[in-house]
Amino acid sequence: DLSSAILGLVAKERVGIYHAVGSTFLSRLDWAKRIARAFGEDESLISGISSSKLNLPAKRPKCDLSNLKVQKDSGARMLDVDSAMKAMKESKR
Repeated sequence: DLSSAILGLVAKERVGIYHAVGSTFLSRLDWAKRIARAFGEDESLISGISSSKLNLPAKRPKCDLSNLKVQKDSGARMLDVDSAMKAMKESKR
């Protein structure tokens, strides 16, 4: 998706700031579980940990970015997580 968006933006000579992100927002825990599920692994083996237990210098904010601008200006379609996982799994075959 990213390379298609970049190629589309270059071809249309677009400039600016673009959020080239997928169409689904997930937490890191949900993302890990979706990967396990998509590839037939046991998602119950994955558990979360609070960021506060990691003693990080700053908390990461919830970063739910919109990809509407990049899709409109590039003509590329940014897939949702399930569609992207399915495409990744099929390309591996």
